[in-house]
Order: sequence, then C-alpha cells, then structure tokens
Amino acid sequence: MELSRNEQSVRRTVELLWSPDGAAARSGPRQRSSVEEIVRAAVGLADAGGLTQVSMRAVAAEVGLKPMGLYTYVPNRDVLIALMVDAVACEDGPFDGAVGCRTVFA
Repeated sequence: MELSRNEQSVRRTVELLWSPDGAAARSGPRQRSSVEEIVRAAVGLADAGGLTQVSMRAVAAEVGLKPMGLYTYVPNRDVLIALMVDAVACEDGPFDGAVGCRTVFA
C-alpha cells in the first residue's frame, strides 16, 4: 500500500526528530550540509530576530543552499520549527521525569 503525502510527511518528521544523526541515509549525491547544521542556523536566525525571521529562504541562505535545496533536508517550515524546538529543549540535557514538569519549567 502506498502512503499518502500526509503520511509520508509524518514519517519524515519522525525520522528527523528521532534518528540520532538527524536523518536517515539518502541516496543521490553527497549532501553539502546536515539537518543539524540547518537547525542550528534556524535557531540562530530566531535568536537574532525572532521566529518571523525564520523562513526557508533565509535559512537556506544562511547555510549556503538555494531555497529549494533546503527541502532535501527538511520537508517544510513546520517540521523545521519542530526540529528547532527539539534542539533547544534538549540543550540542558535529558529531562528528569522524577522532578516533575512544574518544577523544571518554573
């Protein structure tokens, strides 16, 4: 059975969020960048000018890609933002569930 476009997008998002290297191996020419580098660039843009400054075009320019080339790494802006949130949330290390959310985020 063939997956719908939405199912493919969800599958790709999960791959990007959960794989240790940020993306499953892809066929084709050697990639010039990485998902991790793209996410770092997007977080840098957001830190400097807010989330409104994070466009696929701006991120692509930041990492030296053409705008359409960015879609090889990240399927859309919503997925990029999810990756950014994941990266920033994990900067302080793993969440200690024994402490409780209200204590950690207070």
